[in-house]
Amino acid sequence: MIELKQVPITIKIQYSAAEYSDSGWALARAMFDDKIVANFEANTDSIEFPVVPGNKLTSCLRLEHYGKNYITDKKYIEAKKIYINNIDLEHIVWDGVQVATLPPWDKNNPVMPGNLYLGHNGYIEWTFKNPLLKDIQHRLNKGVPQINGQETSRAVLEEMKQYFF
Repeated sequence: MIELKQVPITIKIQYSAAEYSDSGWALARAMFDDKIVANFEANTDSIEFPVVPGNKLTSCLRLEHYGKNYITDKKYIEAKKIYINNIDLEHIVWDGVQVATLPPWDKNNPVMPGNLYLGHNGYIEWTFKNPLLKDIQHRLNKGVPQINGQETSRAVLEEMKQYFF
């Protein structure tokens, strides 16, 4: 039997990006648990890819903007929505942490929580507990409530077993 942490999931990131310029499209990559899963030019409005969470306690999704020349480029990429198995992450998308990779003359590399706009080289990172789908369900506070009288416990199962057999 396959474990929940080994079930492949599909991630879709919707974004907006700078228009094409002389230096090309904004360059981006998506990483999952430190592995590049999508390397792309931001010339559409979304990217979709499959991943397998694995055996770690946590999984990390990262959207990285790279290759920008700070002097001549006006490139950017901005995450709009993230879907995991067609589940809209709604407010979880704001739980990400952005880390800027600034040029050498700018001494500080700021870490900004809740920022989805990458106008500089850097990345946004979201962390999830595994199993990932259960963490999302818990964080979105969405589950299937039990109907009154439909609770299942060992005692109820034994009582049904006695009744039918």
